[in-house]
Amino acid sequence: PDDAIGRLQRQTEHRLGPVRPRRAADEPTIPPQPAHRVVLVLPEGNMTESRVLFNFGVRLAALLPDHRIVFRCHPLLPFDVVRPRLQDQPERWSNVEVSTAPIGEDFGRASVVVYRGSSSVLYAVLRGLKQIYVHDDAYPDIDPLFEVEGWRESVASPAEAAQRIGGYAATEPGQARAVWRPVADYVEAYTVPATDQSIDRFLTAGGLRAVDTNGFQQAGSDPVTVT
Repeated sequence: PDDAIGRLQRQTEHRLGPVRPRRAADEPTIPPQPAHRVVLVLPEGNMTESRVLFNFGVRLAALLPDHRIVFRCHPLLPFDVVRPRLQDQPERWSNVEVSTAPIGEDFGRASVVVYRGSSSVLYAVLRGLKQIYVHDDAYPDIDPLFEVEGWRESVASPAEAAQRIGGYAATEPGQARAVWRPVADYVEAYTVPATDQSIDRFLTAGGLRAVDTNGFQQAGSDPVTVT
């Protein structure tokens, strides 16, 4: 299902641009807090990316003892399923934890997010988190924020990430805010409300709903359920 939905999303965004739900009105944009020193590791819901990012996170914990490293699993792939596939033992490091809190709470306490393909990074931007994208030569790049420069940084090793994150923790909040604000504006423009119309456009562009020349669903076109 993840692969099918991913293909549908790529086809649709190629034709229409991004179609994503806008954050709720009661979730305000929050400026950066570099001094929080909490790193949220945020994979998509597949085993390969979870292994790549959590193995990276364990190595990062050893290099950043003054930071808390928070592993957040996708709801479809709980940590007890991923844990046997990891190279190292996260339990060895007192600054590593596995979160079961609502994602809004994790965004609220974190200063940095480490990610690859998760679209949740868009909402992390709006909560003031700095983006650290993990490039891995073994896999294609799948960064939802590939167009962003400055606030988002791409790293290829835990040592490089530790250097960037450690430097960011010492950044003045006002300086961080000046770099972050244009990126937050970009994300606000990038997302669109999840209305009936946008969902219909998404399904039609992805080939899940046939339409006639007037834009209406053709008779006999069965709705498709994506699971």
